[in-house]
Amino acid sequence: VIRCLAATQGASWLEFAYIDTDTADLDDMPGVTCLPVGSGWTEGQSCGGDPFLGEKAVGASVPELKALLADTEMVIVVGCLGRGIASGGVQIVSRLVREEKLLAFFFVTMPFAVEGNGRREIAEIALRDLRENSDIVVAVQNDLLFTTIAADTRVAEAFAMATRVLADGVQGIAELVRCRGMTSVDFASLRALLKNREAHCSF
Repeated sequence: VIRCLAATQGASWLEFAYIDTDTADLDDMPGVTCLPVGSGWTEGQSCGGDPFLGEKAVGASVPELKALLADTEMVIVVGCLGRGIASGGVQIVSRLVREEKLLAFFFVTMPFAVEGNGRREIAEIALRDLRENSDIVVAVQNDLLFTTIAADTRVAEAFAMATRVLADGVQGIAELVRCRGMTSVDFASLRALLKNREAHCSF
């Protein structure tokens, strides 16, 4: 999603950061600040779908995350729940942005049914915990894509479409805040409206 957004001309004014334990995934990301996390836990490899390992890996990099968030007023966090780094790491990030008193939107996807019950269960637990610690959570059900595309759509193409949907949602929220002068809502008013409201949406 970050790679997709960074390549979008209309989103060039945004600042992007990408965190992962798998250092190979951090390659070839022009215009993106890449932060490898949890090297002591994963040795530069992926979390293997383990949310516990993802949480420990991201938790070990909190000082670096705080530095990344310095001088930031609003954060839009994107993650694909059901996988280790997102399901575990997003809990650390949600607590951190709350401690730093930042306005944060969380855009997360839920796994396709074809990804299996195990990944779905991990995602649902992660989403429940995220909602308890976050102001604004938008959960996108990937399976709903199949209501608008052909049933024989290739899996890789479906994943690409899910990425585009999420990227468009993130850009839309960012543009809404950027154009706040058009609606006479300043950032302080937006913060007061949304902070601690427990706004959750699933679609």
